[in-house]
Order: sequence, then C-alpha cells, then structure tokens
Amino acid sequence: MVLFFLHTPAPPRDSAALKYYRHFSVIPGMTSKTELKYVPGLDGLRGLACLSVVLFHTDIVTKSHSALTPFKGGTYGVDLFFVLSGFLITSILLNEYEKYSSFNFISFYIKRLLRLYPPILISIVVFLLPLFITDRTTAIANIVCLMTYTGDCFMVVQHFTHLPYAKLSGHTWSLAVEEQFYLTFPFLLLLVLRAYSRKKQSNFISFYPAFLLLYIFVVVICSILLGEWFYKFFLWRFFEIYLGTFVAMIYSRSYERFTAETAFSNSVRTIVQQVCSNKIVLLTSILCSVCLIVYPAVFPGFLVKYNLLYVVFTLAASVLIVNAVYPNNRYYSGFISNKALVSIGKFSYGLYLYTPFIARKVNSVFFDDPFRNAKTMLICDVIAVSVSLAFSYLSFTIIEKNILKLRHRISFPQKQVAAA
Repeated sequence: MVLFFLHTPAPPRDSAALKYYRHFSVIPGMTSKTELKYVPGLDGLRGLACLSVVLFHTDIVTKSHSALTPFKGGTYGVDLFFVLSGFLITSILLNEYEKYSSFNFISFYIKRLLRLYPPILISIVVFLLPLFITDRTTAIANIVCLMTYTGDCFMVVQHFTHLPYAKLSGHTWSLAVEEQFYLTFPFLLLLVLRAYSRKKQSNFISFYPAFLLLYIFVVVICSILLGEWFYKFFLWRFFEIYLGTFVAMIYSRSYERFTAETAFSNSVRTIVQQVCSNKIVLLTSILCSVCLIVYPAVFPGFLVKYNLLYVVFTLAASVLIVNAVYPNNRYYSGFISNKALVSIGKFSYGLYLYTPFIARKVNSVFFDDPFRNAKTMLICDVIAVSVSLAFSYLSFTIIEKNILKLRHRISFPQKQVAAA
C-alpha cells in the first residue's frame, strides 16, 4: 500500500531519455511555451476506461449473479476518468498561470461547453425528443438531468420539480461530478496558487501526505454513513479528481517556477518521483488495475466493506497516467498507444453517453424479453456495443470534431480577462 502513495516518476538519467524529459519541460505532455502537447497514451487510457464501463453495463455481466463473471469491476473505469480529468485540467491551468499569473475563465468555460454539450444535444434530439410522443414527463426529466448535469444529485431536482427519477440518463452522474469540478476548481486553484506563491516558507505539495490520509478517512466515513448511496456521492469523488491534481502539481515544472520549494515539499516530490520510476511499481499498478476491473472478488473483504478498493485503484491509476506521459516501459507504452485504443479514447465521451440509450433501444426493438437466457443477452450486447461504437465514431467525426476546431479559434485578451 505504501508504494501506491507515491505517484510520479523521477527524470531519467541517460542522455536519450533526458532529452525526451526536457522536451516536456513544464508538465507531463506540455512544452515550455505552448499549451498541452498531445499524448496518445492518455487517449489509450481513456479508451480502456470507457471499454471497461461499457462491458460492465452489458446485460451478460449485470444480470449475472456470479462474483467471478469477468468485468464485474468495470465501473472502476469511471475512477480512472476522474483522476485523468484532474491531471489534465490542472496541467493546462498551471501552464497558463505561469504565463499570465491568472486564468482566462471566459475562454476556459466556453471551451468546456464546446466539448461537453454537442453529445448532450445529440442525445436529446436522437433519444429523448421522440419519447415526448409516449411519455412526456419522463422525457422532460431526462432532458433536465442532461442539460443541467445534475445526475449525481437528481433527488434535489426532484424535490423542487416533482419530476420522476431520470433513469434513462442515470449513467450521466459521473459526468455531472466532473462538470461540478470544472465549475469550482479553477477559482479554488487560483486562490491556492496566489496564496502559496506569496508565502516563501510554504508549498502546497507539502499537504500531499495529509491529503492521502484525509482521502482514506473520507472514503471510510462516507461508506459507514451513506451505505448504498456512497457510490454516487460527489464529495469523495472530488478527492479522486484532486488526486490527479496533486500528481500534476508534483510533476509540474510550471508550478516549481512560481512557488518556493521547502525542505519538506522537496522531499515529497523527490520520494514520489523516485518510487514511481520503479518498474515494479508500474507492474504492480497494472496488475491491480486489471484485477480490480476484471475480478474484484479476489481482494480481501475489509477493503470491499469500506470501499478502500477505490483508493487502491485511483492510486494505481495515477501511476498509469504518469507512465503514459513519461514512457518508462516500452511494452506498456506500446499497448496503451496502439491505434485502436487511441481511436476509442478520442470518442470515449460519446461512447459513454450514448451506449445506455442504444442498449435500451436494441433490447426493446429486437427482443420482447432480452433477459430470458444467456444467448439472447449476449446477442443483445453484441448488437448494442457494435451500434454504439459506430454511432459514437460518426458523432465524433462528423459533428464533435468540427466543433472542437472552434476551440482553437477562440481567443480573449488575457490582460482584459485578468483585470475583470
């Protein structure tokens, strides 16, 4: 367990590797003067995370009562998404802060909207508007859930609107958690950066060990108090995202430049980098991640009881993310950077969003009783996953990809934004 508390690889010492390390001289995947450089391995990890979630939600897995059914832990892919989001958003913002001593909030949120809402609108038009003909109230409930990103707290929406639970779009609770993070995090990060850049005897990285202990404490307490409601509770999910934030800070050259290093923060950074550069740590992280996704039942019961497997997985995910950016093992790097996984990773957002809608439609159109036997369920699953992959790819290629190009054309004067 101690090994998993340490996340970021140290700079390689041989000349060839050091040249590669300096190429990403600000933060993982980021050049010294420009924005985040594209790293195929991160899209590969996205592809793996999305596939694990999709496979978990197939009927053949969810309707099985055997703990040894493969991909019973496929939902851990959501946790990988959370850590990855924290890592990438923090990396982008740290680089911007180094250049301007502020964030361009207007540009940030418009770019988020351009990325997030096109698939949402496609889902509404294709899957929910036709529902108005037969069940208007259900259609409205799901549209509200999608448009407001309140899938993780829709009970509150129900209290004020008296709408039925948005079951069709219930899977968007994780997207809601990320959107809530986007709404609050840039402001919080700006306050932290300004506070710690002015204090010459302190560094936020020094809080990292305490953060890990607090993370474990929050997970255990939430497990005891919330019971079955634990899974979608946004508070401890924020800790997963902030784990990615700490990894980015520990690894960021930008952060080093505008904050004062203390003896303790330097020790934390050094230990983290040295431990995570160890290939045994990477191998252990890979094995833990695979076992948790495929056969989580092999782990001790007390870890399951208090949901500590989530902590184990997110710590392992941090190692996988960093080693994707700083290749430390050619076999691992080659696998997560293969074209198939990278391609799926690029349209993984749409795949995650569309698949449940398509699966329900396949079950209702092709079979009267899709759960009558394993063969029927398997046929449903194969058709649903195949159609979802095709639909998501077309959505990304024809619509989303073209809209994303607008993000690079959006520019607001940084000085004016900072002044505002």
